[in-house]
Amino acid sequence: MGQLLMTHAWDNPVGIGVDVHVHRISNRLGWVKTEKPEQTRKQLETWLPREYWGKNGINKLLVGFGQTVCSPVSPSCTRCLVNYLCPSAFDFKKFKPLSQQQKLQLQQESQNIA
Repeated sequence: MGQLLMTHAWDNPVGIGVDVHVHRISNRLGWVKTEKPEQTRKQLETWLPREYWGKNGINKLLVGFGQTVCSPVSPSCTRCLVNYLCPSAFDFKKFKPLSQQQKLQLQQESQNIA
């Protein structure tokens, strides 16, 4: 987590701070396919522009999102405004399987909200 220290203490983003939230959500969205946060950090840094590495970047965005909407055990896919972009949306045990038609309908509804 030295990346977070450098970013927040000295305003010098030398890398992306990847915690469990950033790691989990990056994998759920299909941005990376990794098993460890350090692997996630390295893969994200290969394509995510440096301007999103800093204080108001990807870490700040995904940590809050992971705490309130995209939780580890029971994500609130129905509350998520970007569920139509997520390959993992509605693919959890608490949801009964959706038909392809139901998935398309939910995606259309989500797009109308955004």
